[in-house]
Amino acid sequence: RAVMDTGRLGDVRRHENKNRKFMCILNHMVKSRWDIVADSLNREQNEMGVKLEKAGTLWRRKHVQQRVLQQCLKMRRESLVNSSACRYGSYGGKPLYAFSREMDKFITDNHPKKRRQRKVKQALLESIEHGKILPPDEIPKRMDKFFSSWKEKKAQESSKHTNFLLNLETGGKTFKNKSIPPIRGLVNNFHKFTLDDEEEDDVKNKESEVGNKDIVVHETDGKEKTELNKKDGTNNDKRRVLKLPPIQTSKAMISMSHA
Repeated sequence: RAVMDTGRLGDVRRHENKNRKFMCILNHMVKSRWDIVADSLNREQNEMGVKLEKAGTLWRRKHVQQRVLQQCLKMRRESLVNSSACRYGSYGGKPLYAFSREMDKFITDNHPKKRRQRKVKQALLESIEHGKILPPDEIPKRMDKFFSSWKEKKAQESSKHTNFLLNLETGGKTFKNKSIPPIRGLVNNFHKFTLDDEEEDDVKNKESEVGNKDIVVHETDGKEKTELNKKDGTNNDKRRVLKLPPIQTSKAMISMSHA
């Protein structure tokens, strides 16, 4: 390091550093000057744009006023074709400054914002007329109807859920007097309870079917025939004997017997 900073090599190194610093300062000065010039040009361009916009607006306004004035004059001339005011000229003797109100009204009515509003209103009315959009008076009724039907549906679902839980707790059947459920395998139960109408019909049908199947006719021999006839006071040779089905034990019967 000390060797490089001494002699001719050190002089070259110091001269190079000075030149580098000078060029950096010079570049910074030039850049700042060019920035000032660019800002001035941009500001001038913006000002000219605003001036041109104002001048163009005035020119467009004058042009629109001339077009509107021509339209108003045409309408005035057409309205006075068959009128007695034609003796005062084609426009009925009306001066140009008298058309200023009509011109202003025509310009305001044909503003782009007003035209868009009229277009939207027309589309809305057509949609309501053709049924694409509901009218404002019909929307609250539809909403009330929807929510009322939704509440009824939820109430029905909740009642079904509670009935299902009650059926599970009572063993799958609900009785009118909350009595003991029937024992499986028995047609004529030894205890009394009240069933629903549908269950009573089912039990009667089962009893009739089992009674028809289980009635068996046995023929008696000799003395047994005569003794039975004497007791009953009949002379029939055959006597029907009612045979009941066997009782099948179930869990309910076992639990009741232990109790």
